[in-house]
Amino acid sequence: PPQEGDAFYVATDERDAGALKSFRDRGAILLPDLMRMSDRRLFGWPLMLTDVRAIVEQELLAHSAFFTGTHISSVAGGILNMRAAHGADRRATAMD
Repeated sequence: PPQEGDAFYVATDERDAGALKSFRDRGAILLPDLMRMSDRRLFGWPLMLTDVRAIVEQELLAHSAFFTGTHISSVAGGILNMRAAHGADRRATAMD
């Protein structure tokens, strides 16, 4: 299980630089932190579109060790379905 001080991934559509800095200061890793220049060259401009990035993030979260989402989000529901299809342990998911 995650320990105090462990890094964690945050999928968000937040754009405010101050909020993003606050996430990172607490150990969050965001999609731009994971993408290398070679990824950007490989996938090109579509990777910069939020709908394409959302699909990349959904796949990432579908394969994550743990997932926490909100029950009012259709995206979170889709991720739950993908995790179930991949055989993820239900105990590694929390919905609030």
